[in-house]
Amino acid sequence: MRKLIIILVILSLTFLFACEKVIPLNIEYRNPRLVVNSMLMQDSLIKLDLSCSRIIIDNAEVKAVENATVKLFKDGNFVENLIETSPGIYQSTYRAESGNNYSFEIDAPDYEPITCETQVPFAQPIIAIDTSRGQGDYTEVLQFRLKFALDANQKQFFMLRMKSDYYTEEDEDEYNYYYQDYVSLNSNDVIVESNGYDSGLLFSDRLINTDTYTFTGSADSYFYDTVKLIFQFYYLDESMYQYLTTRNSHMDAQGNPLMEPVVVYSNVSSGMGILGSASLVTDTIVYYPNLNNYYY
Repeated sequence: MRKLIIILVILSLTFLFACEKVIPLNIEYRNPRLVVNSMLMQDSLIKLDLSCSRIIIDNAEVKAVENATVKLFKDGNFVENLIETSPGIYQSTYRAESGNNYSFEIDAPDYEPITCETQVPFAQPIIAIDTSRGQGDYTEVLQFRLKFALDANQKQFFMLRMKSDYYTEEDEDEYNYYYQDYVSLNSNDVIVESNGYDSGLLFSDRLINTDTYTFTGSADSYFYDTVKLIFQFYYLDESMYQYLTTRNSHMDAQGNPLMEPVVVYSNVSSGMGILGSASLVTDTIVYYPNLNNYYY
């Protein structure tokens, strides 16, 4: 009986090894394409990051594309060639202005020329911010209501982020420190369409039919000191909005066999990447944490 068991085990192992199959990876090779990564900000110098694409199995670092000719156009009129300030980073001497259309014609050795464009949106001041304290599982949360205005004559797209601003003064034997960090935001508001930590809460005016709207949300308040909280309210152009929402969906789908892969949006003709734009308005509150509400 023992010999029979040994023979069966050997046969089973032989069968397993015999069933091993090597599947060749059949990927059509394409010449690398130029990749743009840029978001023009109102009243900020125009900058553009230029790199090249690579095949999916290539684990090398992203390669910056140098010595490219990057032509900037404003409302269809040539402005200047951007200057390469560091490898793959190109900068203009002009600042982006709301309401203007900016486009690029980019040519680099060994790559197909590409074009891309965006229109910088207008922004309106935040009307009001109301806050209150709520209770979470381990500490309190900061609840907020942000009221803003809308323009009924155009589609509008928004992103809300919050940044904490610390500065503490310690005793003589200690040290002072200052730093900023993004705060995780949450919202059950019906207009929220995407939520990514680094890209904040994303929403549009698609479900809004009034000239003002009060957005509700909350922030995790793991703060042990008094802190300034900066509300960063972005008015995005449609291309940037589509890029951020599809990128969030793409990241959510990775590693999840129940979700279909999501293609990240691109508005670069003959190339890849994104040229978007935004206008930013901010408001700041001072938050005093209630340390009695912390649970350990």
